[in-house]
Amino acid sequence: MIGRILLAGIALAGAVSAISSDAFGRARSVEEAKAAAPSLELRQREPETFTLSNGMKVYFLESHRLPLVTVRAVVRAGAIWEPADRPSVAELTGRVLRRGGTVGRPADELDEELDFLAARLTAMVGDDQGNLTLNVLTENLEPALAIFADVLRNPAFAEEKVEIQKNLMKESIRRENDHPISLAIREYGKLIWGEDHPRGRAPTEEDVERLTRDDLRVYHDAFFAPSNVLIGVAGDVSRDVIRDRLESVLGDWEDREVEFPPMPAAPEPRARVAFAQKGIPQTTILIGHLGPRETDPRRAAGEVMMSILGSGGFKSYIMDRVRVDEGLAYAAGGFLQFGPLDRGMFITYALTGNETSCRAADLVLEQIHRIRREEVSEEDLVRARDGILNSEAFEYDSNEEIVANLMRLVYYGLPEDHDRKVIEAIGRVTPEDVREAAEALLDPDRLTYFAVGNPETMDCSWEKYAEASGVEPERIELD
Repeated sequence: MIGRILLAGIALAGAVSAISSDAFGRARSVEEAKAAAPSLELRQREPETFTLSNGMKVYFLESHRLPLVTVRAVVRAGAIWEPADRPSVAELTGRVLRRGGTVGRPADELDEELDFLAARLTAMVGDDQGNLTLNVLTENLEPALAIFADVLRNPAFAEEKVEIQKNLMKESIRRENDHPISLAIREYGKLIWGEDHPRGRAPTEEDVERLTRDDLRVYHDAFFAPSNVLIGVAGDVSRDVIRDRLESVLGDWEDREVEFPPMPAAPEPRARVAFAQKGIPQTTILIGHLGPRETDPRRAAGEVMMSILGSGGFKSYIMDRVRVDEGLAYAAGGFLQFGPLDRGMFITYALTGNETSCRAADLVLEQIHRIRREEVSEEDLVRARDGILNSEAFEYDSNEEIVANLMRLVYYGLPEDHDRKVIEAIGRVTPEDVREAAEALLDPDRLTYFAVGNPETMDCSWEKYAEASGVEPERIELD
């Protein structure tokens, strides 16, 4: 999770700040920005809901604009529920679910059938969610849907496909120490979550090598059951037709109770300072702590606050100060993630030369203190809200996204109007709201500092942050 979010953030840091519509570009005040806010009328097209005979919930939105249908299964499964002695079994299960064939369809035969139907079927299991997604022409829906259900219910996890994916996973792990950003992300997750928490685990090559085909079968059997799966359908098919076809391929899937292992509580944030030595000319810096829940009352103000501080492109405080003003980093910024299941994360970052490492870190800290202490300008507030509202509009510009967003809310136990209320609240955020959110959600006294670089050429000792935080510095030894 942390890796995907942070890598996306760093990639975006090199791009311009969020593009505004002409109406937003002309807005010169908070009130004008409110009037110019994009309408999310597409969200008013509420998906229909029906239930198959085995209790499986289906979310459906009909559209005949194109002769295409998307079918998605969302499974409550993920790395956070995998056995502690089988790290990476969730990811490997997702990798081989589609590639490993089914009991009645060998992998190569399955590939040929999908190619013949011009259908695309993808699968993955992430940190706290599994997905199987089918995209197909309407005329080929019936045979493709049979394959979709077969993969969901009866994966064979062919031995040779398991070994191929294991080798790819091991190679990815093997290369992490060669890439400072990947290395920093891996170690930072351990620091803020703790290595005993599922979100802090970092599987090794040996962990992956121990996994067997039987482990994948056990994991699949444990979590893939009708009551633990949501189905979403969007596209060129009627309700009656899709209901009949889903019933024919999934309705006889016998349900069973799914038992979830208890999730350890997220640790309380505490100050930590760590360093990993690597003989390279650049330093990768991460500074942050665990963050709030999705249900936090400051959800809207927090998102606006973080856009101003670090996620809003070149005009955000961190990027503007560290890169634009001082020219110290080719990427700098941050993000605030609101966790839908447990705590989220607040992370700031800077990628800079060794000789400016501490200077860049000091400037990041300066901006954290600034947004907690000073009221933001109306210009910064309008710009942040413009970018957020404009990007939110694109979350509802297709029927597939409308269905997917509703399923996400249902999956995480959030009210169906949650997103709408957050968007409306963003339109009401004031400068005082931003400052209060910064004070409540950002804690400078409990920051975890981590750097990967060469201490021999750095502009200070990283231990100075340990002294300032009143903690012992930690050294991460790389294999």
